[in-house]
Amino acid sequence: MTMRKILLLLGFLLLSCTVDIDYRLYEKKIDLPLMGAQSVVSLNFYAVKKVPLEVLKGLDIKDAEFNFTASSTKDMTFKIMVQDTGPDADITMYATCEPEFACAGIYAVYGKTPDYIVESPTLIQGSVDGIKTFEQVVPESMALSKIEHAFEKGTIWVIVNVSTTDPLYFTQNDSLHIKNLEGIFKIQKDMSSFVGPAGGVF
Repeated sequence: MTMRKILLLLGFLLLSCTVDIDYRLYEKKIDLPLMGAQSVVSLNFYAVKKVPLEVLKGLDIKDAEFNFTASSTKDMTFKIMVQDTGPDADITMYATCEPEFACAGIYAVYGKTPDYIVESPTLIQGSVDGIKTFEQVVPESMALSKIEHAFEKGTIWVIVNVSTTDPLYFTQNDSLHIKNLEGIFKIQKDMSSFVGPAGGVF
C-alpha cells in the first residue's frame, strides 16, 4: 500500500470517529411561587429543577432550540438558566433580596440563593402575562458549554428566575409556570476513545 493510500485511510478513520446524535431533553413542569415583601428594594426568586441526562462525553453541541409554554398570574419577565451542579433535591426554591437586614420574611419561606446559582448562564429570556407559547427559541451561546458539561456528568439543573424592583408587585397568590420544556439538540460526539469489543481504540 502506498503512503498516499495509508494517509487517506488514516484520514477516513479519524473522520469516522465522530457521530451525529439527535437528543431531546424534556421537563413537564417547573413551578415558581412568588411573594412580595415590605422594606426591601429588590427581589429575586429561583426554582432549581434537577433533570437527569444520558451521560455523553466528548461532545459538541452544534445546534439547539427550545419549545415551552409559560403561564403567569400577571405580567412578568423571566429567565431560564442552566447549571452543571446543584442541590440534591428534585426541586429547590431560593430567593435573594436587598437590603439584607429586611429579608427575614423572605428567607423564612425560601432558601438564600447560593452564588453559583445566581451566576448561572442564561439560556432563554422572555416575558409573559397570562399564557404564552415559545417555539424554536435559540438559546444563548454561553449556556451551551454549561450544558455540554452537564451531559458529561449526567445531570443538568434547570433554573427558572423572576426578579422585580417593585417588592410589593407580587403577592403570595402569584406564580410562574414553565410547562412542557423541550430542548432539541444536534450533537457531534467524539468516539475516538471508544474501545470496541476486540479491545481496539475506535
